[in-house]
Amino acid sequence: MDAKSDQWKQGGDCRQCRKESYCHKPCSANKRLMNAIIHEAIRKTKAGQLMEAARAEMRRQGVGPYDKG
Repeated sequence: MDAKSDQWKQGGDCRQCRKESYCHKPCSANKRLMNAIIHEAIRKTKAGQLMEAARAEMRRQGVGPYDKG
């Protein structure tokens, strides 16, 4: 079976999935793909870059939820 047709197992791209015609809700792979796309879009914004810088500074200082443990 073609790996591209089994998007529900790995890729998450519903447009290429063999189950597209009878699928009624997003699969786990699609949810992971959508989250990755959204996070990448946010990361590319100015606000996202500021958040990344703040996280890096918190890690460097060892404070907050981003400390190294």
